[in-house]
Amino acid sequence: MNSLCRYGFLAVLMTLFSLQNSFAKLPTRQFFLEHLPQPISNNAVASLTHNKITYIASFNGLTESKQAKDITSKTFLWRSDTKKWQTLPELPGGGKLASSAVAIKQSFYIIGGYTIADDGTEKSTPEIYKLSYPYQQFQLETKIPIPVDDSVALVYQDRYLYLVSGWHDEDNVTDVQIYDTQTQQWHTSTSFPGVAVFGHTAAIFNNKILVIDGVGVVGKIEGKRQFAIIDQAWIGIINDQDISKIQWKKVANHAGKSRYRMAAFKQQNSNHFIFIGGSDNPYNYNGIGYDGKPSTPLSKLLIYDLEMNCWLNSNIFGPDVMDLRGVARLGNTYAIVGGMDKNQTVLNIVQGFQYESKSVKCN
Repeated sequence: MNSLCRYGFLAVLMTLFSLQNSFAKLPTRQFFLEHLPQPISNNAVASLTHNKITYIASFNGLTESKQAKDITSKTFLWRSDTKKWQTLPELPGGGKLASSAVAIKQSFYIIGGYTIADDGTEKSTPEIYKLSYPYQQFQLETKIPIPVDDSVALVYQDRYLYLVSGWHDEDNVTDVQIYDTQTQQWHTSTSFPGVAVFGHTAAIFNNKILVIDGVGVVGKIEGKRQFAIIDQAWIGIINDQDISKIQWKKVANHAGKSRYRMAAFKQQNSNHFIFIGGSDNPYNYNGIGYDGKPSTPLSKLLIYDLEMNCWLNSNIFGPDVMDLRGVARLGNTYAIVGGMDKNQTVLNIVQGFQYESKSVKCN
């Protein structure tokens, strides 16, 4: 398909925000973000604006030594008025990996994740915690009917939380679980029709969801599960009259190799879903692939145009980072908080980037 798409994209102006008097010059204002208090990867990241102050939050994750003992429950919060990170009380329940975070009505929701016992056993956790203004104290909001980690968490109508697929203790699930934050009730939705996966990525705009890639179980050898990255892309349309119904449709896979643990967002003032970073070699939490080879990130952005229903044929690059669990937004700037680089080094930097419009063809 060679239709010309004229809805804006992308010359990335990527900047590293740091503590040493450097800042990104934006069209109307300047931002200064200091380094995180410590290196952190696989951290659940979300942002919101309340009373004209933008907050970026980082929950849970893996610290720099990348051992099971280095999984943390620390929470860091950045404020646009002070332009500094502060360390909050730790999230209840101990350190977790592969949790998710979203913002709904000026509150953060921290969702699921998994713990690792001393014997190496991994357990999916059901708790969803809520962090509300003034963002100093967690409260247990609810428990997920089917606990999942490495799932995708999406917000619809600033009210409903959708959890699509993900890992549950021993295997992936195809369940789509919906939590109504207003009534505090759970609903079962139309199952995800693709391959059940973990470490997949998704974005939402209005009532349209795009879910791509991830890692699935493809068999066993001598009783040991074998994992492989999955090529897939599915559009889901939420029924406006019944939020529990989703009409799923298979769409073309993006060009290049499938990826694991990217971040995604809907770009402001365009019809584009942007997918950032990730690796084409799925790995355990230490950045070493299931094949025993070190995993490295991919920096080329993947862009899907919702109006043209196609992947854009662009050669645009963003942050060179993997092991992501969310992206933050500050006005027209987007920020990656921590993550892991090409040497599997856990990062404490915050990488910001923005876009200018350009005509791009569909693949």
